[in-house]
Amino acid sequence: MHIAQDYARQMRLNRWGKSPEAIVLTKSGILVNGQHRIWAIIETGISCTADVVVIEDKDFDSVFEILDQGASRSASDILKIDSKQILPINYLLRCAGLKKPKPQDLKVFIESPMGEILAQACSIKLKGKVWKHTCFKAALAISILSGAITKERTFEVLNQLNGGSINDWPVIFSQLYIQLTDPAKQLKINGRSFENDWFARSVYSFVNVDKPTKTIRLSKSFNQEVKNMSMAALYAINPDFLE
Repeated sequence: MHIAQDYARQMRLNRWGKSPEAIVLTKSGILVNGQHRIWAIIETGISCTADVVVIEDKDFDSVFEILDQGASRSASDILKIDSKQILPINYLLRCAGLKKPKPQDLKVFIESPMGEILAQACSIKLKGKVWKHTCFKAALAISILSGAITKERTFEVLNQLNGGSINDWPVIFSQLYIQLTDPAKQLKINGRSFENDWFARSVYSFVNVDKPTKTIRLSKSFNQEVKNMSMAALYAINPDFLE
């Protein structure tokens, strides 16, 4: 999403406040800073308050060079939440079609049962890249929220994975670990897709942990089921998250 379109979306959602950064013009009317905000105001027809600074034409180059050089703040900084808790939600929202989730978008989910599940998962000092992975934690949350597995059973499994050796794990999770860490296996890793192997295969493992299934095979119908489960969980928390 282009930044000006993103500003317009924030204005339509009544999230836009007065920016501490002024709109800057030269005396002859050349716009130095604020193009994106002005485009969004024209696009939406929504009035916004802004400070305006008028500079000498001769100062155009020097002022333009120093604009927007400040370090940006992450959603984690703004919401004061561990990024490990935010990233799985961000992944799910991007998969669902929200191209650039804002802190306001994330906050609703952080303050929901999804956020509580992820906070509990993040409170455990997880070992190994598979169990620490953003998509694994997203899968854990979706599996619980969809009713495919209870929260108690999920964390029982998680503690088992985190504490024992591969021979002590549920068979399906041993297979998951082998598949995700096999350098010869080509995995789907798209960060905007529910078919990401780190996510879909993790969901499969949680869903089938207490079934006799010992092999992870993803079919088109299962991938669609994963998408449906995920979208239903997101809509249940915020029916308007894609607006």
